[in-house]
Amino acid sequence: MSVKRDPYEGSHYLKADDLQAIGKPVTIEIVAIAETGTLSDARGKVIDRKVIAFKGTKKQLIVSPVNYRVIKANLGADESAWIGQRITLCVRYLDCFGELDVPCIRVWPNAPIPKSLRDKYGEEKPKH
Repeated sequence: MSVKRDPYEGSHYLKADDLQAIGKPVTIEIVAIAETGTLSDARGKVIDRKVIAFKGTKKQLIVSPVNYRVIKANLGADESAWIGQRITLCVRYLDCFGELDVPCIRVWPNAPIPKSLRDKYGEEKPKH
């Protein structure tokens, strides 16, 4: 009997499971940003999103459109200015990919969340 290898086992990219294992949001420094289409995943498929590398970890974040907008709102439109800046990563449970309560990595905004969004989504900042 052969055991099927999980293509994401030992992945170079962050997953929600990685953050869940830590058990709290993580604030981490950006050290590099790879352009869209310059890296491949474990299956050899070209990644069609930007990828951010962080200080102190080998794992990188494949940046979703939502996370990109939050980083841009926090750090500005000039991506070269993001290097050396810190962002907070947390896990949120979302309805996506046709499933309910899927754990996803989200970049947490540095600025306070407006009251209307706090009322809709809950607390102002994730608990550390």
